[in-house]
Amino acid sequence: LELFGWTPIAFDASLYTTPGDRSRHRISQKAVGSLARVGGGGGGVVAALQSGFLQFFDNFGYDRLGLRCKLQNDVCEMGGIGPAGNGYYIVKGGGLPRIDVIGNSNRVAWAQLLGQIRSALETQDIVVK
Repeated sequence: LELFGWTPIAFDASLYTTPGDRSRHRISQKAVGSLARVGGGGGGVVAALQSGFLQFFDNFGYDRLGLRCKLQNDVCEMGGIGPAGNGYYIVKGGGLPRIDVIGNSNRVAWAQLLGQIRSALETQDIVVK
């Protein structure tokens, strides 16, 4: 972490599910939508959650969850727990019902990412276990 006037100007941060954790992993529908928006894949995931089969579930099983941001020059290079086609897994589903969240924004402006995170935190009823 590198600060200038108490403002981050560079860091490399990762948030992941603890490796080897065998506890039951559940994530709320709202948390899925919020993570998808942060990773740039929000539209498709939110649409899928609001229509069809997935709308009947309040939460989903997942195997692993992770998000990474490397900040340099006011841009975050984003990543997750592993590659997924042209993007990266933020949530890798597991169990039933399951859902995958794939981020597709590899580079995000720092100010935009902060706004997306603030918006996600203002959402009520977000649960990740």
